[in-house]
Amino acid sequence: MLCCSSCYGRKCRCRTSRHSPKTRHAKTPAGPRPLHDFTKEQVLNVQDFGAKADGKSDNFQAFKKAWDKACASLVSTKILVPKDKTYYVKHINFSGPCRSSISMEIQGTVRSFPEMYDTPRRLWIMFEDVRNMDVFGGGTIDGNGEVWWANSCKIKKTKPCQSQSAPTALTFKNCTNLRVSNLKLVNAQQMQVNFQDCNDVEASKLLVVAPAESPNTDGIHITRTTNINVLDSEIRTGDDCVSIVNGSRNVEVRNIVWTRPWHQKSAVQVENVIYRNIRGTSASKMAINFKCSQSVPCRNLMLQNVKLTAQEKGEKVEAFCSQLAMQTLNQNSFPSCPTH
Repeated sequence: MLCCSSCYGRKCRCRTSRHSPKTRHAKTPAGPRPLHDFTKEQVLNVQDFGAKADGKSDNFQAFKKAWDKACASLVSTKILVPKDKTYYVKHINFSGPCRSSISMEIQGTVRSFPEMYDTPRRLWIMFEDVRNMDVFGGGTIDGNGEVWWANSCKIKKTKPCQSQSAPTALTFKNCTNLRVSNLKLVNAQQMQVNFQDCNDVEASKLLVVAPAESPNTDGIHITRTTNINVLDSEIRTGDDCVSIVNGSRNVEVRNIVWTRPWHQKSAVQVENVIYRNIRGTSASKMAINFKCSQSVPCRNLMLQNVKLTAQEKGEKVEAFCSQLAMQTLNQNSFPSCPTH
């Protein structure tokens, strides 16, 4: 389903592909493939580098030491976060480039401290400039975001928004050949997962959860990223399910279950947007929903080569369009909004 607003309080299943604002014929993202031979890799346990699951220690140094050794290794290396352990970190940047393929198996829990504190560039955990990486393991990344939500400008209306920006929980920046799978991400301070300037990405089997009242907790945010699959995941957050913004090409979002009862009352101007080269099926009759603000209607929207059909054979899909101002064009697209 292609949405300009939300499916408030109900589950949405989306199947879209080839969101391509810049190219007419995009390359289909590659399917999952092994990054390295796991039977020959060395394993580094963060506990061997001083990590303490005592509920009070900042494990930044232990995680960083394990990462630096893995990144410098000439053989494939896995960093292990052990099962049934919870490790607190204030913030950490796992940076490359690395000399060989690298993976992080999170079996336990990585958790933020339950208070507000300074984070560099408003990022809690970031992987940057890394190729051939796999992050997986069945564990949990817990942003512990309650105190950040309580101090959000959307909750405390008297405080300016710019001074209340909370960190993104998990960021991948300038990464290539990346796999993120089988993880639970909960209670992000703001955005849950951010893919920025990445290429050849698969994010699958993720459970992304935040309370309905948590502001700005987008599930998965994609910006300036090429060839990315978001697959077979469940997202229950206080904001957008999957948000795709400028410069992203060849994006496939498939088999996503989304629940979002949170309704934001704020309005923003949406204008000069092109939806191009999108194929998919919709689980609901309303395949396209442009539900714009009455106070600031949408302006200059264009659908080019967008084809959405019903998931069930024989069913029909429709487009719902309200509060559209100025020109709205449909070129070789179905379903479509009435043109003005």
